[in-house]
Amino acid sequence: LISDTTEELAMRAIKSFKKTSRDYELILINDGSTQGVDMLKREADVYIENKKNLGYAISVNKGWMAARGTYIVTANNDIEVFDLWQCEFIRLIKEYRAGLIGGLGSRERIIEGMPIEDYRDNVGINRYMLSEGGRLGSWMFPGGFFMITRKTLKTNGFFDENFISGGYEDVDYFYRAKLKGIKMIMTSSVW
Repeated sequence: LISDTTEELAMRAIKSFKKTSRDYELILINDGSTQGVDMLKREADVYIENKKNLGYAISVNKGWMAARGTYIVTANNDIEVFDLWQCEFIRLIKEYRAGLIGGLGSRERIIEGMPIEDYRDNVGINRYMLSEGGRLGSWMFPGGFFMITRKTLKTNGFFDENFISGGYEDVDYFYRAKLKGIKMIMTSSVW
């Protein structure tokens, strides 16, 4: 979980993850914020602090390097997840033999170009993502909340740190995954 803003926002995200997750290691990266430092240290299993804002790519990479699990979740500090999100992510990764899964939030827009009738459920979303249209046009999804497997991290590497903060490092990562044949899937309304 990357935090660079208010303590209240980060605490809501942390509480939602702790309430809805099982068998996890909570890595909190403070990307230069002076707010809520004590709270972040107290809540984290692993606390990483950047003395100044180094940007999303560097912060994510530090978290990925510290992570020990088979499945690694990357989330912004404004994400509040719903019950069973973690089980659903892992189930779908296994079912589709995917290396990366993204979650559409309850406020997310429809995937560009995706037929509206396919958007209503996970089966429709994944059928589209794995179809010709999905392979060619919708390989990218919101980078503020997604899960990768340890194998994907080894194959695809880390975020490119040459991107300026919020500067499409996630788009680049997903595109590189696509080029390497890593299967990427979506699920709906998990945050």
